[in-house]
Amino acid sequence: MNETKGQFQKGKTKTGGRTKGTPNKVNGLLKEKLSNYIEENFETILEDVQASRRSDRIKFYLKIMEYVLPKAKPTEPTTEAPL
Repeated sequence: MNETKGQFQKGKTKTGGRTKGTPNKVNGLLKEKLSNYIEENFETILEDVQASRRSDRIKFYLKIMEYVLPKAKPTEPTTEAPL
């Protein structure tokens, strides 16, 4: 006998769970709390960053840039002439 209880069966549609695009409540709540904390303590955070060593400040700036600037997608070189 082949038990498939609780497993996805080929050809069956998904039932239950969150619908596509519905945000996770826990993640949304955590993001909101972190955002509020940063907003309320922004000056202290800046002071702490400025008081740190230069190498640590550079690491901090590079890390937060990941959340501000979009990452460039790698491109493949082409041999075609530009139009």
